[in-house]
Amino acid sequence: MPMETSVPYATALLRISLGTMYLAHSIILKLMTFGLAGTAGYFVSVGLPGWLAYVTFAAEAIGGALLVFGIQTRAVALTLIPALAGAIIWVHGGTAGSSPHRAAAGNIRSTLSFSRSRR
Repeated sequence: MPMETSVPYATALLRISLGTMYLAHSIILKLMTFGLAGTAGYFVSVGLPGWLAYVTFAAEAIGGALLVFGIQTRAVALTLIPALAGAIIWVHGGTAGSSPHRAAAGNIRSTLSFSRSRR
């Protein structure tokens, strides 16, 4: 397939993938798994105001849907950069070394390395 005809498919794949990630992160993780009150509590535990959890949820859910449907994709993607930056800095960065995400990742790595060493 020539590059000129594959570019729209590639951008659609990236746009839909990113939108799906945002939808899953907001609806499945924040709303259905932890609940919005639990998410607000976690935000407070890492030093962020609790109300920011509700704003983040709304931005991720609405932005994810807009990306999936291809509506104002550049503006939406730029608007969602602070949510990604916040996740990198407060959740996956150095300030939240004992976050549940890191603990789960460590447990998975330990389990995998243990299962390999037992063979």
